[in-house]
Amino acid sequence: MNALFHLASVFYSEADTYRPTVEKIIETVHSHTFAVELAAKLLENGISTPDQLLTRLQMEKASFHNEDKIKIIQDGQSSKATYYSHIHTLFSLYTLSLEQQDIMCNMCFLPSTGISARIFAKWLELPTLNEINDLIETGFVQTTTRRTISLHPMIQEITLS
Repeated sequence: MNALFHLASVFYSEADTYRPTVEKIIETVHSHTFAVELAAKLLENGISTPDQLLTRLQMEKASFHNEDKIKIIQDGQSSKATYYSHIHTLFSLYTLSLEQQDIMCNMCFLPSTGISARIFAKWLELPTLNEINDLIETGFVQTTTRRTISLHPMIQEITLS
C-alpha cells in the first residue's frame, strides 16, 4: 500500500492531507497502478474531492457485477472486469475538449509503436501541440524520447468502446 500511496502522492499534492480516503480509493481500484495514477491526476486537476471520487468509484462498482467479465493482464497479473471498469469510470470523469476527444479517436488508428507527434498534428491540421501535450500530461497518450506518441493500450480499448 505504501508504494501505491507514494505513487498517488506524486500526482496528487494533497494526498497526505486526505490519506485515509486516498488509501480507500487505492483499495477500491484494486491497487492497479494505472488506475491509481489516473485517480490521483483527476484529484489534482479535477473538481472532485477525494470523498466524491471514492463515492463515485464505489457506486459504479456496484453496477459492474452484472456485466460479462473481461480478462486483462496488467503488471503481469490477470484480472477480470474490475480494472477495465474502474479505468472506464475514471476516464469518464475527465472533461476532455471536443478537440482532445477527436485526437484520441484518431489515435485509435495508429500503430502501437506510435507516430511522430508533429506528423500526427499536421495530419489533423492542429495549429499547435498543446492539446496533445495536455493528453500526455493526463497519461492517456504515451510518449517516447524520440517524440513519438501513442494511446495507452487500455485507453485505446476504452476509446473504441
